Amino acid sequence: MNTFLSRTVKHVFIVVLLVIAVALRMDAPPVRADGPVVHVVNYGETLFSLARKYNLPLDKLISLNRLSKDGTIIAGQRLVVSASDSLTPLSLIVPASSVRLYDVPLWQQQQTLTCEEAAAAMALRGRVSESQIVRAMPRTANPFEGIRGRTNAPMWGTLADYGTYAQGLRRGLSRLGFDSTVLYGQSYAAFKSAIMTSLRAGNPVVWWTTFREQWQTPVYIQLPDGHSVKLVRYEHTVTIVGATANGFIYHDPEDGSVRAVSFADHQRTSSYFDNMALIIE
Repeated sequence: MNTFLSRTVKHVFIVVLLVIAVALRMDAPPVRADGPVVHVVNYGETLFSLARKYNLPLDKLISLNRLSKDGTIIAGQRLVVSASDSLTPLSLIVPASSVRLYDVPLWQQQQTLTCEEAAAAMALRGRVSESQIVRAMPRTANPFEGIRGRTNAPMWGTLADYGTYAQGLRRGLSRLGFDSTVLYGQSYAAFKSAIMTSLRAGNPVVWWTTFREQWQTPVYIQLPDGHSVKLVRYEHTVTIVGATANGFIYHDPEDGSVRAVSFADHQRTSSYFDNMALIIE
């Protein structure tokens, strides 16, 4: 009996020590090794909460990491939280897979179904307006050739009033004197690589997805000329402005917000449109 009790007490003691060790590790600050203190953002954390945690002025935290003033951060993002190392190049801190374009404007679309034109206007950094692109766009039942349906329909997410695809948007931009490259039909690996290459070159990417990455099933409809075309309910277009180790960051013209999408959801919704995007030069 005494042997059994002693073993039980010993096991309980070991478990308690393990729990304490884990708790201490969770509460411990980031390790510093002859360089800046870097914090990996957890779900639910904000710039304000991190500034309080590390006793760092909010504006200093933003400037240290060259963040936009909207203060958007996402889980998995690495942030410098040591003011004493403010001169350390971000290239030594941020993973090679991360990139962010901060000079791309954030706008809300002016009409119900002009997300494509609004996304393009943001990608062009305001060189032309959304309304200018809308006026230059061809009108047709085939979204590969121009705008399908009304641009300011009372409802959206339907197939009759739909919008346009990358090939159609390219036509409108060409009328305004802008060259662009359509990404379409390649493998996802090649698609993702092309987006990353564009971002690293300083070019945002206009990307076709569904609203908030909704799950949808593409459907085929017959056009007046007898050909069929693939449409997706709640088709949406945004401007990709950055990437992290976990996914892409984009400007959403629907409400003028900054959002993030995981690579898994990016791949899924991109597949609805055969990996469609537009890079404007």
